[in-house]
Amino acid sequence: INFIEWDGLIRICFERRHRLIQKIFHNKNVIKRLHQNYITFMKLEYNKKHGNNNNGMSNFNENDFDLEKTKKLIFDVVQNSGIAQKRSRHLDVTDFLRLMKLFNDKGIHFK
Repeated sequence: INFIEWDGLIRICFERRHRLIQKIFHNKNVIKRLHQNYITFMKLEYNKKHGNNNNGMSNFNENDFDLEKTKKLIFDVVQNSGIAQKRSRHLDVTDFLRLMKLFNDKGIHFK
């Protein structure tokens, strides 16, 4: 388990612990933060596969990653997790681990 990611997820979920998980991940600041993390992760993956070209400059284009697509991805993960209608204070460790794994499988990471 990556404890930096764990800390990031827990901070997001318990920032407003009385809100539903679904509402927490509909917050525009949370979406922006996760979108930036998603772009960073995709850029790292792109550089691993293709290597750096042009003296360290890659052909990665951040404009290919639309905020709306990322938002839909986040909403789908939360809805499919089975805990969208629960509150953070009612979840246990395994629920948070499962949520983090679902996000990581889709390429969304916390930092």
